[in-house]
Amino acid sequence: MTFFSGIGIGSILSVLLIFYLKRQREEEVKRREASVAVADLLSEWIRSTYLNVDLNEAYWRLQSLYWKTILRLDKRILDVLLPRLANKKEAINTNEIIIKCRQTLLELKDPDLKPEELNNWLPLEKNKRD
Repeated sequence: MTFFSGIGIGSILSVLLIFYLKRQREEEVKRREASVAVADLLSEWIRSTYLNVDLNEAYWRLQSLYWKTILRLDKRILDVLLPRLANKKEAINTNEIIIKCRQTLLELKDPDLKPEELNNWLPLEKNKRD
């Protein structure tokens, strides 16, 4: 092997490594964006329960965020999320949604958390807020 062929192989390996690392970074960014999208949508979905807001405005905000979210989320996540947003009887609760989305996004074989390990802060009754 000559000196120059060694440099050529090194260059090829360097390019492949850079490509691999860039792809890994892009996948991580996609996972983070999807995580934020799920959290934002669920937060907006329950917003009117917590805040004294005009319901038409709340529905408009929710609908807008819903459309943006469904355009960028993986079908596996949408399959978990959409029944809850439609208030279907068979829909899983929000803690289970978070666990299943986490499992999908982190590509875990089995969930690493249980739904009952997550916290939920219920809204205060109106007379206790004032």
